[in-house]
Amino acid sequence: MPADAADRRPDGRFTHFDGLRGLAALNVAVNHAVVAFDFAVYTGQAEHAHGYWEVGLSAWPLLLPVAGANFSVCLFFVLSGLVLAHAFAATRLGMAALAMKRLLRLGLPILAVTLFAWALHAAGLMVNQAAAVLTRSPWLASQFRQEASLAGALREGLYGALVGPWDFATSYDSSLWTMSVEFAGSLLLVAVVVTLRRLGRTEASPGRAALILLLLGLALYPLYLSLLAFGAFLFTLLPRLRPRMAPRTCLGLAALALLLGTVPYSAARGAFWDGLAAIPVKGIGLSWHWIGPAALRMDGPSACHGIAAVMLVLAVACSPWLRERLSGEGMRYLGRISFPLYLVHIPVLMSVGCGTLLAAHSAGLAYGAAVAIAVAAYAVVAFGLAALAARVVEGPAIWLAGQGGRLVQAGLEAIVDGIRRERTARPS
Repeated sequence: MPADAADRRPDGRFTHFDGLRGLAALNVAVNHAVVAFDFAVYTGQAEHAHGYWEVGLSAWPLLLPVAGANFSVCLFFVLSGLVLAHAFAATRLGMAALAMKRLLRLGLPILAVTLFAWALHAAGLMVNQAAAVLTRSPWLASQFRQEASLAGALREGLYGALVGPWDFATSYDSSLWTMSVEFAGSLLLVAVVVTLRRLGRTEASPGRAALILLLLGLALYPLYLSLLAFGAFLFTLLPRLRPRMAPRTCLGLAALALLLGTVPYSAARGAFWDGLAAIPVKGIGLSWHWIGPAALRMDGPSACHGIAAVMLVLAVACSPWLRERLSGEGMRYLGRISFPLYLVHIPVLMSVGCGTLLAAHSAGLAYGAAVAIAVAAYAVVAFGLAALAARVVEGPAIWLAGQGGRLVQAGLEAIVDGIRRERTARPS
């Protein structure tokens, strides 16, 4: 892996990528509070506004807590592709074992959060519908419209979030739409990397592996799935690119990525951003319009965000200054709780955040003050639960995933050895 030993934790993880992932998860959590309580900053439409300033502000780039949520999701995918390519290439586990390991790693936390959200919903604590009347956010109103159903939560938690069917309107955690992309991308990279490893191509011919991953990414574009392939493609390129990229080039690339990664969704964004967003929409590979929900395909702004995510990951990987800033203790901690924070923040927002808003508004506070108190309560509970879940859910899930992968590998090897012994023992 193209990184200095100082960039790695003792378990082999790369601290700068953990820090970047942590910032991305934090940004998603902040963004969802924004679109819940002030949707006009996202849409640029006056009917969603609470003041005179939101529509004008929505047209600007560099608003990371607004358009930056999709940029953050794109960063998750690119980082997953890069880190998984490194992990899969470094292990001797086969396809089935790696697939089981990934299934448990993603599936157990997903099951835990869907059951948590179901319990809140069954207890009548999901009050986002009532809050949406006050906040004027259709996004907030679109969720938890279903009756609380344990069977529905189990269906989503056990397989629906990973392989479908998944429906935003009946989901117990709307952030889970990304999990099907993560899981499908993981399986795809398992197949590609293990096949290349068996053919002896990943080490003997990294250029050939890079070409295969690049072509795969182009063929899958504009699906979000393509970003995992592009992340794996970066993994193959970094040993050559890293020594050649000057520090100023890296910082300039990062600045450009932040600009492109925050192309607004706002209806008020103007002709320049409309034209920019129209450039990368059309895929140059296969046509994927038949595939699943439209949410799995990048539109114009989303495609800009995806390209920017590849640029930013490359800049961070090649910049000692950025790697150092993202490897501090605070960044490492944020990285450790990033996945739990990403999973729990929606149920907390719909219950604690919206409930606090309604209570504060009923007490006579102005809308702005009520929102400030609601966001504070939401942040405290979301961070607290994420820290707890990192210990009691994610830690055991990582351990069980490792054990599951090894058990599958050992079982398959035993079967193969048994078949070989049987063939050897047969009389000729």
